[in-house]
Amino acid sequence: MLKLSNILLYLTASLGFSSCASHYYMNKVECDEAFGGTVWFMRKDKTDKGIIFSEDRLTFPEPYKFSKRFTPTPEEVEVADKILKENIGTIISYAKRTGAYYNLKNKNSLKNYFCQYFGGINELGERQIFINMFPKSDMTPRMDYTNIIVYLDGGDSYITVLVNLDTVKLDGGLG
Repeated sequence: MLKLSNILLYLTASLGFSSCASHYYMNKVECDEAFGGTVWFMRKDKTDKGIIFSEDRLTFPEPYKFSKRFTPTPEEVEVADKILKENIGTIISYAKRTGAYYNLKNKNSLKNYFCQYFGGINELGERQIFINMFPKSDMTPRMDYTNIIVYLDGGDSYITVLVNLDTVKLDGGLG
């Protein structure tokens, strides 16, 4: 019964987006073949949104320990972003506790972040998306966004979040 309720929550969240006027535009990115897989650059309207990694794209370091990987769809990314916005208070609270609180003031601040999306299945069979976020102002032409970007110090300049699409909540992974 719990699985059925999770599916209904997901469908409710998904259907709410289908009536929105926003659209994601995806472009395949040419990247280092040594890591295999595919990477897609994603825009929403006229705004650079982020990168989606295919399930077979190798990443080093591995962003999160999944039982299995999947390639998130733009619709799943939109659901993950909605869950992120609904839990922005938790993320801001974490950033404040780390003492590095400069960029993330409210859910509207999220548009100033570039995201990397990695899909995976946990040990319970639930679909999760690991989101790696950093301010667009930190982006440089020399950075390779087709591989995972890692910062040593985080705060709200580098945020990692694990979103569960099936339970429609954050599963931790805050960093």
